[in-house]
Amino acid sequence: MNIIPKKYIKAALIFCWASTLFCVSIASAQRPLVVGISTDVSSLKERQKAGEIIAAYLEKKLHKKIVVLLPQKNNELVQMLKDKKVDIAFLNTFGYILAAAEVAIDPLVVVSADARQPTAYKSCLIKHPNTKIKTIADVVKKSNAAQLKFAFVNPTSTSGHLVPRLYFNSLGLNYTESHFKEIIFGNNHTNTIRQIASHKADLGACSYDDLQKMMAAEKISKKAVEVLWVSSPIVNGPIAAHTQLDKSLKAAISQAFLKMPDNAPQLQAAFKKLWHTSGKKTYFVKAQNTWYDPIRKMASSLEELVLILNYYTD
Repeated sequence: MNIIPKKYIKAALIFCWASTLFCVSIASAQRPLVVGISTDVSSLKERQKAGEIIAAYLEKKLHKKIVVLLPQKNNELVQMLKDKKVDIAFLNTFGYILAAAEVAIDPLVVVSADARQPTAYKSCLIKHPNTKIKTIADVVKKSNAAQLKFAFVNPTSTSGHLVPRLYFNSLGLNYTESHFKEIIFGNNHTNTIRQIASHKADLGACSYDDLQKMMAAEKISKKAVEVLWVSSPIVNGPIAAHTQLDKSLKAAISQAFLKMPDNAPQLQAAFKKLWHTSGKKTYFVKAQNTWYDPIRKMASSLEELVLILNYYTD
């Protein structure tokens, strides 16, 4: 019986181990990077066009095949992150807070107007001039609210739903559906503002920035609606990645976006469509998870926030 020397066995095991690592590395390198884009500011058509341009840019910079998925809702993208069907996610503020509460993800970059601070926007509550209420105190009063139709933007809108609802919660209005005569959703900020301006709804919530833009563009008269409340600034949602994604790859992705203004000016228009952005040029800055704590703190607990987020997005 021939006995194989230990040194040959050891060499064979090392070879097999190295071969396995090499094969895994090759497979990993060949696997496409999946990017999910879901922001409530843009339409599906705009996201499709932006996705094509972004994919071409990232493929060039990362030397990897990029696959873009376009879920209709933020909670669909969050589920894709949980199921590991998506590596990188373009999220609005609402979606990021929900995802970070349920999945281990890292915020990479956020859009910026000056390459120093993240772009932020505000929520507001507005009413039709003929609606009898004059102040937030009037809204809180049940006998008044029971006569009013209230319009939110859509369930996954941060400025048009989540922040106003949390603000109502802080006033003791924990279930607006039973407080107002009727609750409707306008599906986007423009439609919601127009519903209130035409008195199809008595009052509602929307992006303060979008309201100002519509007035500046004379799409509605400055006297068409009256502002009852404006929120503190809300930081835009980030581009986030699975925590387990390779660190060097995450760094490369971040650098690709940080250098985008100079390397890919053709992406400017696309990013303006995906997020609330201001200024002539769109930049990116490194994101910080703590920027989203003010919204988290508006809820009495993380559990309450997740409950609200999940209930209105199911």
